[in-house]
Amino acid sequence: MLEDLGFYWFEDPIGRPEDYGRVREALDTVMVSGHFGQTNRFDVKEWIDRDWVDITQIDCNIGGITECFYVAHSGALKGKIHCPHNWHGGFTTMSNAHLTAAIPNRHYCELNQTFNPLKEEVFKEPLTVKNGWMELPEKPGYGVEIIDDIEKKFPYVPGTYHRPNPNLLPG
Repeated sequence: MLEDLGFYWFEDPIGRPEDYGRVREALDTVMVSGHFGQTNRFDVKEWIDRDWVDITQIDCNIGGITECFYVAHSGALKGKIHCPHNWHGGFTTMSNAHLTAAIPNRHYCELNQTFNPLKEEVFKEPLTVKNGWMELPEKPGYGVEIIDDIEKKFPYVPGTYHRPNPNLLPG
């Protein structure tokens, strides 16, 4: 059905890693991606070596830029493309965007389009995407400047950020 609907890829399709290979074998034109729980090249190695995914998706928020670089290159050696699973704030987006620009098997840099003040309101100049492309700033480092008094605007709040959305709770 995914192929009939023209899906491009199937992200994180099933629970057990070894079942990804079965899903991948069943799809002729739809790519499979996943392994979001893995944090380094050693954890992702089996996914790449066993051909369980077409797309590696470890991101800088989880693995750090160096590990993501190694994962992307390991995947490139086996013909895998890389698309960081970019579902966090602006700092992660800039890290993932720079990673994507630096690797040989870049495909996309996923960009969460839901409103997130930690993405839209942490830099002096906003991140901009035009016609599906984000140009990387040419300033030093990641090319962005943090807003003044960021710690006042976004104070540390202890605990998990996993909170139920009150707009989605049953009524």
